[in-house]
Amino acid sequence: MAYQLIAVDMDGTLLNSNKEITPRTEAAVTAALARGYHVVMTTGRCYRQIVPYMAQFPAMRYAITSSGAAVADCMENRIISSQNIAADTAPSPVRI
Repeated sequence: MAYQLIAVDMDGTLLNSNKEITPRTEAAVTAALARGYHVVMTTGRCYRQIVPYMAQFPAMRYAITSSGAAVADCMENRIISSQNIAADTAPSPVRI
């Protein structure tokens, strides 16, 4: 079965230890996009934090952000899906 989507984590995968996208990595992602693959940036970061990185890949349409809690349409610069936790619920999973 042929792959149709490539999900790429940012830290330690897309970005090197200097938080940069190397020319080799940029070329590989650009080539995959040119071949018609859907390449999706995935990260624990919020959408606004990845906008500068997304600018390097104008053909990359979507990003999964906030540790999977949000999906962004980067071409339209908007969140298209999000799962929020109510403020009064959030503290309970971390109580010790």
